Amino acid sequence: MGNREGTPRLSGLVALLSSYVARVLAFSSCASSGTAEIDSFSRAVASQKEEEALAFIKEHRSSPLVGDLIELLQPDVALEVCTSMPSGVSRNARRACQQLQEANAAESAFGHSQPPLPPRPPHLDVPLPPKKPALGKVGTS
Repeated sequence: MGNREGTPRLSGLVALLSSYVARVLAFSSCASSGTAEIDSFSRAVASQKEEEALAFIKEHRSSPLVGDLIELLQPDVALEVCTSMPSGVSRNARRACQQLQEANAAESAFGHSQPPLPPRPPHLDVPLPPKKPALGKVGTS
């Protein structure tokens, strides 16, 4: 009789434990795929090559990193990627390509091909306070 009372409790524990194990396995699977996505993204940015960028985009079409990748590529490479991009990419990617193409069109309209100047370091933008005269050395003639 004692064995029958413990059986439902044991089966409930087994069910709870197996559900926990399933969640842990699912989480580790997601985490490893996220790591692969980051690694692929890093390779595409570091290489600055159209082939690497398109490989990342084809593998991770809906990733929000696709738009970031386009923004981090050299402009000429990014334009090539945008023209070769597969369908079904994220909204961020389409927006990044549109902004890049608009900037390129504006640049062409003005005939400028020089990159913009880098921003000034913050410490150079702060004016120095005016110098105060030293005490006791004020001229009285």
